[in-house]
Amino acid sequence: MRPDERERYLLHARSAAYHRRLQRANEAIAEALQMSEKPYVSFSGGKDSTVLLDLVRRQKPDIEAAFFDSGAEFPDTIAFIEHLIDDGLDVQWVEPAYNMLELYEMVGAFSGKKMVRQLAKGEMSRILIKEPAKLLREQGYDLAFIGLRAQESKFRTKNFGVRGHIYHTAYDDLYHAIPLATWHPVDIWAYIVSEDIPYNAVYDKEWPGGREAIRVGAYAGSTDGTLSHGRWAFVKRHYPDVWREFCKKFPAATRYV
Repeated sequence: MRPDERERYLLHARSAAYHRRLQRANEAIAEALQMSEKPYVSFSGGKDSTVLLDLVRRQKPDIEAAFFDSGAEFPDTIAFIEHLIDDGLDVQWVEPAYNMLELYEMVGAFSGKKMVRQLAKGEMSRILIKEPAKLLREQGYDLAFIGLRAQESKFRTKNFGVRGHIYHTAYDDLYHAIPLATWHPVDIWAYIVSEDIPYNAVYDKEWPGGREAIRVGAYAGSTDGTLSHGRWAFVKRHYPDVWREFCKKFPAATRYV
């Protein structure tokens, strides 16, 4: 991280607004832990879940993490999670019945078929996230800490406004706790820098908008034409080997980047 970036985040870490959000997050974590017998942290390897994991572990050092592997993760994400495991983090590595690339192949992704559109409207979420989450419930987990921030979408803003920091979800029969709901990217990086915690190397890659514009998740993007916020262009630029292998399976992707 450049010295000027680090100084900016350290300065923000001394602000009253940051400390208010930090206090609220810690209070929400404490409340969630009191109502749960077996919680876990949903960990993507991204900046938000990295901060959340660190905050929760300060109150419950033996908390387990769960990584939902889409089968199309950035190489740096896998390397980061493996590093944390080597460092002692207890991670449930959750794999779906079909990963994202397998689903794309099954439906002929990027061909414009009706089946592809149906997949984009909910089937992918069900197969990759909702069904695997149910497996964790069957193992006795009763609450998931999730690093969602309300600022990221209108839906998340509304969800937080209506349901608050802790709420029950029907699809996995778990309580979800979102202690970082009111945080902004600058708060996340202020915590990472001020507490000197390790983070995913993907954020040090060059990209318009800097590290605050980079989103960690499945590099395969989506089937709805948005290309997931320019993620394919990011992959092509920084992970050319991954991009070449992806295009071998899905040649139509080359039309978009």
